[in-house]
Amino acid sequence: MKRVLLIGGSGQLGTAIRRRWHDCEITAPAHAEVDIRNGGELAGALARTRADVLVNAAAFHDVDRCESEPLTAFETNAIAVRGAARLARDARAVFVTLSTDYVFDGTAGAPYTETDAPHPLSVYGASKLAGEHLVEGLRGPAFVVRTCGVYGAGASASRRPPLVDRVLAGGAEPLRIVADVYASPTFAGHLADALRRLIDTSPYGLYHAVNTGPVS
Repeated sequence: MKRVLLIGGSGQLGTAIRRRWHDCEITAPAHAEVDIRNGGELAGALARTRADVLVNAAAFHDVDRCESEPLTAFETNAIAVRGAARLARDARAVFVTLSTDYVFDGTAGAPYTETDAPHPLSVYGASKLAGEHLVEGLRGPAFVVRTCGVYGAGASASRRPPLVDRVLAGGAEPLRIVADVYASPTFAGHLADALRRLIDTSPYGLYHAVNTGPVS
């Protein structure tokens, strides 16, 4: 049985991992206990749990706030991720962190692959791409997994509700939704299953993991 330290366990993906990784012993401390930006807290948690795998499902997701708070975006999505990857490497634990389709500019006209050159158009995308490069530079046992439009049970208290939830909730004012974007919304449970399979494989590196089929 693998020992897993899960950061961001209350979000959509974290909730799915806790529910579906039945063959793992999962420790998912609350944000108040272990903040990924606090290396001392994270190192202590790794030592206590003797984790075989460190999963980072936490991030500064709010795209609009990233534009107005770029320092926080890069601190959380890049610098802290590098620190977590280094701690995992030193503890001989496999590191798993999530990235995003926002590292691309959307002009390809076809599904992106891992070999396509990224070109982020937002602070959020740039901060996540920086995190990817910093993890890669450590040359440790790490998986960087880009995904898209994750939906499912559980949500971060610091993140606004997903689009589907906002549509279902309705309201007095009409919602403004873009009509020229195509993406592959990904069910958190399926993503959790894919990650569980991935940590038993090699080689380490960059992977794309989304559900099949695009929607506008």
